[in-house]
Amino acid sequence: MSVFTGVRHIHLRVSDAELAAAFYGQALGMRRMVDKFDGKMIILGTPGGGDMFTVSEETVPVEFEADRERVGKIGGLDHFGFEVADLGRFDAALEQVLAAGAVLVNRETIPPGIPSAFLRDPDGYVFQIYAFPPEVKQAMP
Repeated sequence: MSVFTGVRHIHLRVSDAELAAAFYGQALGMRRMVDKFDGKMIILGTPGGGDMFTVSEETVPVEFEADRERVGKIGGLDHFGFEVADLGRFDAALEQVLAAGAVLVNRETIPPGIPSAFLRDPDGYVFQIYAFPPEVKQAMP
């Protein structure tokens, strides 16, 4: 058995931390947990998921050799994703994300019947929302 429980943290460099926090709050229901560096770094949490999602501006000290000039450019990472808890609410979730200002890149059904949408956030990062049908979710480890 693995000692890990999942991918629980993403940290994005953004042009405006307040704007990004407001977007992800409205689009995905994330809740503000902690502000650091005079609000230039904001840590959000997913409702009921135990995940941390951090957004920070270029003025925040880097933890590693992150390139401050690459806001909105993912580099080697293609996208990141968020699971919609209930398959029957996928369309409503997509509408909520679009209403928050996301731009739809592509919508498709991934075999075996997983509805999915790829979107861009206000900084241009691509993220995915998807929902597992019950039979797929039950078959997962």
